[in-house]
Amino acid sequence: MKIVGPIILLVCGVIALVGIFLPWASDGVISISGWEAFSDFGIDEAPEPLLVFIGSILLLVFALPAVIVSANPEGSQKVLLSLCILASLGAAVGIGGASWFLFGAIDNDAVELLSYGFYISYAASALGLIFGITTIIKSQRA
Repeated sequence: MKIVGPIILLVCGVIALVGIFLPWASDGVISISGWEAFSDFGIDEAPEPLLVFIGSILLLVFALPAVIVSANPEGSQKVLLSLCILASLGAAVGIGGASWFLFGAIDNDAVELLSYGFYISYAASALGLIFGITTIIKSQRA
């Protein structure tokens, strides 16, 4: 049963990463993904999608070994704990980038332009953090 948390972390990382390439802002005619915003405007104008991208990659990079460690009956609890902490930090980076983007939209009265890709990345990062913390707590009890 201890493998469920890392698998969910991995799925959250994949979903957050996919959300980067879906529309983040749309006015009904034109839409732009988080990746397009970053690649078109650069790090000076749109660093938030890059942070979500980096957080998603970190979540994936640390969740995959966590799945492997938790699937092994002789897997070390300390290694699993470390990997889940690092995956949770990746999720927190994603949440930070998405929150920064949201606060910018609120500040510019453009919340109505936010699209589903943004919400998918935000929700997946938040769920990744929640399941990372849950897995950390469960691995300490075992």
